[in-house]
Amino acid sequence: MASSTRTSSLRRRYLAWAAGAVLASALLGLAPMAPPAYAFTGGNHERITREALDGFDLVSLDLLANAKSGAIVADDQGAYFDLGPMHCDNADFLQSPPGAAPYPRTREQATDELLACVGSSVARFKRALSLADGLVDPDGRVRPNQVDLFAPCDFDDSDEGTAKCNVLEHLGRGWHPIEDFYSHSNYADEHDQTRPVGVTNPVGLRRTVVAPFFDIRRYSTLGTNAWRAQVARLIPRDLTTGCYKDFQSDYTLADCTGRVMHDGTLAKDAAGSPRSLIGDNFNKARTLATRDIARQWESFRAALLERYADNNRGSVMVCAIMNDNPVAAC
Repeated sequence: MASSTRTSSLRRRYLAWAAGAVLASALLGLAPMAPPAYAFTGGNHERITREALDGFDLVSLDLLANAKSGAIVADDQGAYFDLGPMHCDNADFLQSPPGAAPYPRTREQATDELLACVGSSVARFKRALSLADGLVDPDGRVRPNQVDLFAPCDFDDSDEGTAKCNVLEHLGRGWHPIEDFYSHSNYADEHDQTRPVGVTNPVGLRRTVVAPFFDIRRYSTLGTNAWRAQVARLIPRDLTTGCYKDFQSDYTLADCTGRVMHDGTLAKDAAGSPRSLIGDNFNKARTLATRDIARQWESFRAALLERYADNNRGSVMVCAIMNDNPVAAC
């Protein structure tokens, strides 16, 4: 009975918060509209993440997926928004036709930016895997003070929260660039067949399977040079993301002159953006992003089970991440 009461209390608290969020949204509607955001919008990040994850309890899933405050949108907050690798930006390249001026960026430079994007996910995966150790004691019992959802999760990248908050934060921050990749690239989409291929209409690769170079779990077991070499070999030569005026992997501000642009060209962050309106590009990006996050979660689960096999600790960790009341459920 105590377990049921506590879970109900958590849900009441969540529903009260949600009602407040609806009211806040209504009040904001009275103010002048802000310009649209050009990263997979928070609502799309939320839908992708929710659709990808099966079996999570209400509050735990909301901590990961909420469009306003969830871990999945933490990289869109503050200075992180301006870091291209957090969003797979600036990995742009276009093969110039014979006799034309060379594209401002080489394939190698574009690949370096994509490697930085993959690397950000690898680092987050490794950190989440390490911090999961705090969820469960050596005997395989949940640590109540490390999974308590009455304590707020401040996704401020400090690792000063509970073990559950910390794990969720690194998972969300690690998955964000993967979701953005499908929106910000030509990997799954098609170009406008009525116009010549070029900087404003880069060729679409029309891929229908998740990108093989986001094998994050396996890369987490390799040295940096080894996984970077593997990723580089898997990148199609015509792959491009869009240039956005944020900081590139070398922390220089991107100069998008003469380059494939994020805004107005490649971005499929909302259903009404120009590239989204070509064919079924928006849904193709969302579909592959959803499949990839489902893959990433299953990979993380498998890594927990493998690394923490003693006393069934890995299985209890998975349960603790997914459940709102792990002390009772796990």
